[in-house]
Amino acid sequence: MKIKKRKGFISANALLRWAAKNGNAELAQIAINKGVNVHTKDRWGRVPLHLCAANGHIEVVSLLVANNATIDIPDDTGLLPIALALDCGHMPIVKCLLYAKESQKQEKIADCIKFLTELSQD
Repeated sequence: MKIKKRKGFISANALLRWAAKNGNAELAQIAINKGVNVHTKDRWGRVPLHLCAANGHIEVVSLLVANNATIDIPDDTGLLPIALALDCGHMPIVKCLLYAKESQKQEKIADCIKFLTELSQD
């Protein structure tokens, strides 16, 4: 296991990115439980979702999505996690991300309707 060390310690952010890249859902969950931001970026602007999507780790993709990872966040070159999954032939991840994106839209619509309903009652 190779984990980048800085000045004698491993960055918690780097640990989450390593777990995502290598498909270690248990380690990713521990990092998230300890408060590591699911949107932590590497030097190329990739978040953990990019890394697990590109490497075919659907369990980590699901974990990150369940912990409010932004589905359509671009890296520094403009690539989205779903584009990386598609390019690498990880169709179950593509389907998972499309479903999650649609679910997030439906949730936002429901929240908007609820807000407008409450507003009209005032």
